[in-house]
Amino acid sequence: MRKKIFCFTKKCAECGKKIGFFRGYRHPILGKKKCVCRTCWDKIDKSESEYNKFIHNTLCKDKHGVPCFVIINTKPKYEKVVYNSLKKFPEIKELHPLLGKHDLLAKIEIESYDKLGSFVINKIRPVRGIKNTRTLTGAFSLRSS
Repeated sequence: MRKKIFCFTKKCAECGKKIGFFRGYRHPILGKKKCVCRTCWDKIDKSESEYNKFIHNTLCKDKHGVPCFVIINTKPKYEKVVYNSLKKFPEIKELHPLLGKHDLLAKIEIESYDKLGSFVINKIRPVRGIKNTRTLTGAFSLRSS
């Protein structure tokens, strides 16, 4: 959504062109502290769908799949039952018991976001003893190798 804002920077974050007060648009990626001119906004606006495709197809489709974490809360006294049930799934690469507000942290690597949603809903949530889950997704994985 295009929104004109008061520009503190007075220059377009993309092309460097001078922008008058209330003439800039909030940069969709860099946030409200960065402004873009009308020309750059039109380019960004038109290319937003291509940018989303780029993020999904290029950064998320590495050889390891989509990286994500699922925070799991269990019913009281079900921590071991849930842990033993979840460690059988090959999509779960790591599974860590936690102390505090949450009970388990599962690191999942899966082919796509569509398959991730299906995996969490159809495989993880039905496990006996799970109270709720929270899924955190990454755009890409930074690996040292």
